[in-house]
Amino acid sequence: FVEKYRVRFLKDPDQFAAQAFAAAQIMENVLTAAKSLTPKDVCDSMKSMKPVNTVLGAFSFTSNRDASGDGVVLVVKNGRFIGF
Repeated sequence: FVEKYRVRFLKDPDQFAAQAFAAAQIMENVLTAAKSLTPKDVCDSMKSMKPVNTVLGAFSFTSNRDASGDGVVLVVKNGRFIGF
């Protein structure tokens, strides 16, 4: 992800780029597994989704469709986001 991002945008990805890419990975998994694209089938797919490996680590949904995954804490130092 990082290397392809650098080639395309000529800079390092920030946290928002990584979060957007992870969201796309999750939705690709959900929509591919759904029986159809109706709201009910998409929600059912989210409920039964196994953890998805994303650029930010493994991610899944609980039975209540709450997000479940490892969080990352960042701080701003010299105008840049860095790991805490």
